[in-house]
Amino acid sequence: MGPSYSVDAALALRHLGRSPHNLFPIAVLDDGDFLAGCQALWTAANKKVPMLVVVMNNRAFGDYSRAQKAIADERSRVTQNKSGKVLQVEEPLVDVMTIAEGFGCTGGSRFQVSRRNELEGVLHASAELVRHGKVVVLDVVVKSGDEASD
Repeated sequence: MGPSYSVDAALALRHLGRSPHNLFPIAVLDDGDFLAGCQALWTAANKKVPMLVVVMNNRAFGDYSRAQKAIADERSRVTQNKSGKVLQVEEPLVDVMTIAEGFGCTGGSRFQVSRRNELEGVLHASAELVRHGKVVVLDVVVKSGDEASD
């Protein structure tokens, strides 16, 4: 739902006469949300609605993992296998940038971020493109909840 809500917000800002030079929408989505509704980006590209979409990509379907753990806990079952291969999006890896470009958005390898110290510069470059009327998608690789707590 996130991509479609984000595009709707961008369309509303444009309808209100907001210029992308001083105000533009920034959507921060997880990878599962992005994949579930990424086709909405075509509308943004087609209608030339500038916006920035930041995909926090942990390469896993965390909601399923949390649900599996909750059910295991409720049934007093072991939970160490809750993050099995079924929940990881690794083989094959989903190429968020190719999806974004396929819908007419600006993406590509220079908009993939896997190190925290790269993020600020990429955000500034992305914002400049949005100010020039582009729909920009960033793929920000983050650790999953389980990795982050280790």
